[in-house]
Amino acid sequence: MIGRWEDSNQGTFLTLGKERQQALMEWISADLTHGRDWCSKTSYGLKHLFERDTGHYVTNAQFKDAMIISGYQPKNIKALNHCYRLHPLSPAFNPERH
Repeated sequence: MIGRWEDSNQGTFLTLGKERQQALMEWISADLTHGRDWCSKTSYGLKHLFERDTGHYVTNAQFKDAMIISGYQPKNIKALNHCYRLHPLSPAFNPERH
């Protein structure tokens, strides 16, 4: 179910170039870890962490698509900004990274 978000008019994962798709999927795999509790960071905030770490811009819809493909299910799929079960010690959340 990718590409049917409220903000999909800004582009979906499939509209990203292959290089950007790969960078996003690799970042999610390396920097986010599945957790038990719902994370306070939303897809919008997480996409900014990806941009900070890689310098690549993606839309919120593109980020949400990539999270679904990566096996992360949102708390409320109809919400504009998705929340996911992420481990609080995921590498992306390390304040010493940048």
